[in-house]
Amino acid sequence: MGRYKKWIIGAVVFFLLFTIIGFFVIPPIVKPYLLETLSKTLNRQVSLSDLSLNPYTLTFTLRGFEIKEPKGEATFVSFDELVANLDIRSIFKQAPVVEEFIIRKPYVHLVRNKDKTYNFSDLLALIKEEPKEKKKEPALFSVNNIVIENGGVDFIDGPFDTTHAVRDMNIAIPFISNIPEYIDTYVQPRFAATINGDPYELEGKTKIFTESRETIFNILIEDLDIPFYLAYIPHELNISVPSGKLDVQSTVTFSMAADKNPVISVAGNVALKDFILQDRKKNAVAGLKRLDVVMTALEPLQSKFHFAKIAIDSPELNVRRDKSGTINLLTLAPQKKEEAKQAKTEAKAEEKPLPILILDEFELKSGKLTYRDDVPQEPINSLIQALTIKGENISTVKDSQGKLSVSMDLNKGWGSVAVNGPVGLNPLFANLDIDLKKVRIRPYQEYFTEYFRVNFTNGDISAKGTVSASKAPEKELSIKYDGNFLLANVATVDKVNGDDFMKFKSMFLNSLSAGYNPLFVRIKDISLTDFYLKIILNDDGTLNLKNVANPEAAGQEQAAGPRAELAKKEEEAEPGEKQEYLGDILAKNIEINRITIQNGTIVFDDRHIKPNYSSTLTELTGRITGVTSITTKTADVDIRGKIGRHIPMEITGKVHPFKTNLFVDLKASLRDFNLSPLTPYSGKYAGYKIEKGSLSFDLKYLINGTKLDAENKVVIDQLTLGDRVDSPEATKLPVGLAITLLRDSDGKINLDIPLTGRTDDPEFSVWRIILQVIVNLLTKVATAPFALLGSLFGGGEELSYIEFDAGSTALTEPGEKKIETLAKALTAKPALKLDIVGGVDMERDREGLIRDQFQRKLKAQKLNDLIRKGEKVESVDAITIEPQEYDRYLKRAYSAEKFPKPRNIIGLEKGLPNDEMEKLMMTHIVVKEDDLRLLAMKRAETVSEALQEKGEFEPGRIFVLEPKTLEPEAKKDVKKSRVDFKLK
Repeated sequence: MGRYKKWIIGAVVFFLLFTIIGFFVIPPIVKPYLLETLSKTLNRQVSLSDLSLNPYTLTFTLRGFEIKEPKGEATFVSFDELVANLDIRSIFKQAPVVEEFIIRKPYVHLVRNKDKTYNFSDLLALIKEEPKEKKKEPALFSVNNIVIENGGVDFIDGPFDTTHAVRDMNIAIPFISNIPEYIDTYVQPRFAATINGDPYELEGKTKIFTESRETIFNILIEDLDIPFYLAYIPHELNISVPSGKLDVQSTVTFSMAADKNPVISVAGNVALKDFILQDRKKNAVAGLKRLDVVMTALEPLQSKFHFAKIAIDSPELNVRRDKSGTINLLTLAPQKKEEAKQAKTEAKAEEKPLPILILDEFELKSGKLTYRDDVPQEPINSLIQALTIKGENISTVKDSQGKLSVSMDLNKGWGSVAVNGPVGLNPLFANLDIDLKKVRIRPYQEYFTEYFRVNFTNGDISAKGTVSASKAPEKELSIKYDGNFLLANVATVDKVNGDDFMKFKSMFLNSLSAGYNPLFVRIKDISLTDFYLKIILNDDGTLNLKNVANPEAAGQEQAAGPRAELAKKEEEAEPGEKQEYLGDILAKNIEINRITIQNGTIVFDDRHIKPNYSSTLTELTGRITGVTSITTKTADVDIRGKIGRHIPMEITGKVHPFKTNLFVDLKASLRDFNLSPLTPYSGKYAGYKIEKGSLSFDLKYLINGTKLDAENKVVIDQLTLGDRVDSPEATKLPVGLAITLLRDSDGKINLDIPLTGRTDDPEFSVWRIILQVIVNLLTKVATAPFALLGSLFGGGEELSYIEFDAGSTALTEPGEKKIETLAKALTAKPALKLDIVGGVDMERDREGLIRDQFQRKLKAQKLNDLIRKGEKVESVDAITIEPQEYDRYLKRAYSAEKFPKPRNIIGLEKGLPNDEMEKLMMTHIVVKEDDLRLLAMKRAETVSEALQEKGEFEPGRIFVLEPKTLEPEAKKDVKKSRVDFKLK
């Protein structure tokens, strides 16, 4: 029993404290705090007669409340009594649920000043937008059974110098709530008041015998002047409405079924007439002749909106984007700055179900949209007229489908668009037939000339097919187009210099299928007809293709844009995730059955070279069949054309042009291209004009993966250089000699230039290698012409000289062979000329000449014997001294010498051994420099005569030159006793 007694005493004490604190402690504490806070915050004097709290019913009551005007004793807001009955369920909902809210005899004193400010404008300034980092979800609440009894309002309108008075205002509102909460009993909706002496009453008709207790209000408004009432909005707007009237004929139904949340339903008609919307600068933004909305049932509390019909007659919309990128429509609403990334995150975090929207019929007719974009360098102006939109059964109900049709004319007859087909909103779905007819490109060219700098002087786009789009839950949007696409009558000029760039009659894509997510392109046929392309090398050395593709004006933006996008993607990527970009994805999903080229022309103008050069490739026709990145199957290439009107060229082979599994096997050929028009280039870089000549080639290029193997077989026929051209850029290498050496007896130069390399090598360039081969060839001609000649006829670099024995002018056996080879080369190359320069070895040839003269002295003694015997001898050189004769003729020759000789004691010539006699004789033989010069000349003449005997060449082709120095330049392992050759 003692334990229960304690519980009873505890409960009594608790209820006593609860009662005392609720009735007697809280009100005296809250009242002064409330008055002080309100007075300070509102900057107005606030008074309150009484504040009470019933802790058992959770009822708050305020009596005698009044707020004064900032200056003076006039009343701004007051009421006799305010009763708020808080429901106990507020504790469990963690949000205030007010079961009953009553205000008795409220009064509001409103003043609109002459400057259109209000007596409460200072209070509006207190409402500040919270910093975005402090923003929270809106507070949840439910206020029910709102009753205003015997209210009054005085409104003094200064600009119109009038006063409006509202008395005996009684209002009953069942609830205002942002949470679903059912209350047992609701007041009947009602409005009654005396306005400027005239009584008004709006009271619903209640069906008392139905379970839902429906209360129906009929609302009728005719010709409500919208501009008049907008003028009373207490803050400045970003818009103005100079015209517009509103008609409303509708019913508002309030129903309260048992154990269900209350329902508000709106039905009827709303019409907006002669509406004009302007921005703050009075620029027209939008307008319409009439908007009719037929509402079947709008239930905002249940997020259900059913419209029978929405019809818009003659709407007009003016859209403009200024140079800063701001769109005028976005400036009309109050600005709320939110981080895009945060908004995206929040949207993703809480995906709320779609409201139920049902639109049975939609019709827009005679629409007009004017668009101006000042962001591009040249502003874009576009006009849409005769805009018609019709919709049927448009709904957000799951899996529902409706119909949509759109048609419009563009830019005063410069194109039309028609769209028609089924659509769905939940999930997103469309399958629309689209028909674009001759949409002119020029009005929109500034959107892509930032990256492709051309002006479209003509050209239009047509397309007929089906656009389908769908978005499955938790997946990306997927878009696909199936149909045809046509670019017709396109003509462009270079935006930098104003030159013609590209033209074509048509580019037709037959059976095009392209999609995004997944990204792919499938095309049955691409046909390019009557196209023209002009490639220009400008005066400053820049190529117009580069100017068009990479304009200097857009260079920084072009570089920054992709980098910024790349950085953004990298930031969004998960750690370790490999990014794959659209270009790479698309390159794996391309399939083109056939590409056809008909009657193409490519013009090349070189304005950098002086005089200028021009060449034209005409009748370019061909096809590429079977282009695909899906498999490794190669495409067949067959393209043919003519340089000028008569010189044929062709390219044939197979290609797989994609980075993955790259394969190229192409052959290109050209026949009898006239070289004389290339004189500007030969004069500048070779230093000679081209008098005549023709070029033919057969090229074969094989690329497998990244490995390149190429064959370049070139034939230059009858190439003849003309007058010399004084050019500082001309090579110093012997071009004429190279041509002479390379040209065969038929006047043809045959070059075979093989190439190998890897395409993934950043230093690799086909043209750089070919140029290097040509330079190497010229260098070889300059530094080792006989090596080149030897490669053609045998003999190598050794053909550049013929060696002689010391002191001799007689040809040796190796020398005879070289003479034969040189004679063949001179015969095979009639334009080739040969200079011969004799040389001596100052020491060895001097000794050789001494020995030769010594031998001649001995032979002279034998010659005398033969003459005395009567034998016939032609010359000393024909005499041979036999070994057994040597001693006899040596002694005779020695005795015949006039130089002082050794004598014995009696004065007679002293007998000497052979070697001493030889030594004394040779010591007294003198060889002068003229003798050596004569030896050099005789050697050259000997070679010249031998060549003439072999070939019988025309005069002037072989010359014997006076040596500048008797002793030639030293060469490794080569005698100085030689004859050197020089080719010309």
